[in-house]
Amino acid sequence: MRIKDDRQPLLYDRVISTKFLPVTDIPNTARVKLVLYNVSERPIKYKLKCEMKTLITAEPQASGIIPAHGVGSCLLIWRRAPEISNWKDLKTTSLVMITEFEGSDDPIINEHTVTKIKCRISSSAMCSSTKPPEEYVTFKSSLDSVLPRTPNPESKVTAPVTGLQCSPSTSEIKSKNVMAVNKRDLSTNASEHSAGFYIEAKGAIIIALIIVIIILCIQELLRIKSEPE
Repeated sequence: MRIKDDRQPLLYDRVISTKFLPVTDIPNTARVKLVLYNVSERPIKYKLKCEMKTLITAEPQASGIIPAHGVGSCLLIWRRAPEISNWKDLKTTSLVMITEFEGSDDPIINEHTVTKIKCRISSSAMCSSTKPPEEYVTFKSSLDSVLPRTPNPESKVTAPVTGLQCSPSTSEIKSKNVMAVNKRDLSTNASEHSAGFYIEAKGAIIIALIIVIIILCIQELLRIKSEPE
């Protein structure tokens, strides 16, 4: 499926890179397989689009839905233009992956994110059409701990997730909206600490004034007693 370019300006939440390998048995093509892991409690919807005009297609399609704790994949095929005789002469390009966690009408909870994928061709390695290189991307929502779980009988893990964070080609994507929620929590805690400090300081001032008054009273009594009758 052709990846469309709607020429809309985007702000990126994350930038990752991937390497295409030229295919030995299909001339003028290079491939890479994106393996998309969803370790969240909610399904995630994704869509690929072009940042600029390029000859990259996505198979079987450029969009889809990954179930909770599930895995999806997308084969990217880069075709070399006829006027370019060598892969080394091909400039790097970029794709954009737009993702959104589902399960709520609240746009903040849905965690809409935009990821820029820098694409380049390997200068040394090659692959066959049946064994393209794999690039792993992990999607995780920080809001799962505060949202109620909604069991989905169709959601299942179709590939092992353990140890993904140790893979050098794995990229974990978190939403900027999650960061905004965390910032609100931090500001609330800071306000509570400030209020407590103000109360303690006010109490210390009152105690100091009482001590000063007592000292003045004692000094006045001593002065009266020392005067001749």
